[in-house]
Amino acid sequence: MLVLPDFVILSLMTIKDVSTNTIKQLIVIFYVSALFVQVLVIMKVIPYDWVNGGMSKSYEVQLVQSLMSLVIISVLFIFVLGLASQNGKVKQWKLRALYAITFFWLLGLFLQIAGTEFERYVLSLNLLLGVISHEMLVWRTRLSMSP
Repeated sequence: MLVLPDFVILSLMTIKDVSTNTIKQLIVIFYVSALFVQVLVIMKVIPYDWVNGGMSKSYEVQLVQSLMSLVIISVLFIFVLGLASQNGKVKQWKLRALYAITFFWLLGLFLQIAGTEFERYVLSLNLLLGVISHEMLVWRTRLSMSP
């Protein structure tokens, strides 16, 4: 039988007490800062070799990747914020999509930690906020779906 430590049980209990507005605010902070980093890379404020694990060979290669990232992050932002704003019953496929998004942000966190110093010390903190806020939304959505 799995026995959870007291701090884990208390953490799970406090997550359900967090308001939906707080979760939405955390999600907005995460996505806006992620979009802002991509804009800074496009504007050449952040050097292209500080992101993407330092693997981009030139600014032009990173420009294409940053533009694609802007589009993908924007679409995810709209989807997740719309899901967070739903008060009624959430469809099962949306919950599964939210699980997948949360998993990919968690995977991205590990990749950020293995990346450049900028990714490790700056971007990983933002991604940690994203993982936590998405997991809180998953928890809140599952609680609202429970009979």
